[in-house]
Amino acid sequence: MPKTVRSPPTLVGWLLLIAFAAALLYVLWLHPIVTSTCLAVLVALSCLLQRNIRNHLRTIAASRAGESICTFSREVDCRNLDTWIVRAVYEEIQEHLAADCAKFPLRWTDRLKEDLRIDPDALDEELAIDIAQRTGRSLEGAERNPLFGDVKTVRDLVFFLQAQPLLPESKAQASSNLSG
Repeated sequence: MPKTVRSPPTLVGWLLLIAFAAALLYVLWLHPIVTSTCLAVLVALSCLLQRNIRNHLRTIAASRAGESICTFSREVDCRNLDTWIVRAVYEEIQEHLAADCAKFPLRWTDRLKEDLRIDPDALDEELAIDIAQRTGRSLEGAERNPLFGDVKTVRDLVFFLQAQPLLPESKAQASSNLSG
């Protein structure tokens, strides 16, 4: 299964980043004490939040020692599912959580927001897009999917992507794999 292809930042992205850095330096120059204090508080809160998430995920992972993608795939009858979707969901979520807990053992009932602490925006703007790309699924017309706006668990994510249509080039490749 192909890995997700990430495009490099565009010129506009770099210009926005430079503009933000320049604005921050300008405010730091005008109000050094207030800006430094605000930045220090923001960094401290961010570190505390990350530590909280890391401890939460490690506690869950420790209670699931020995579980793997094999355990995950046996929890549900995968005969009626695209196994590429099952694998891609598992691997992409693991990769997303890798900074806080490497090789996190997933379960179908894991709630994305509450248990795995995955931001809904990250799910919509990164994970779903990456998984769809890896599995050859289209996200066009996703609002017509019965699970649209109701993806709360890992299972929901798999079934949401299963309900999305294959891209035309993926259909051709799948039929050539079956005939060859």
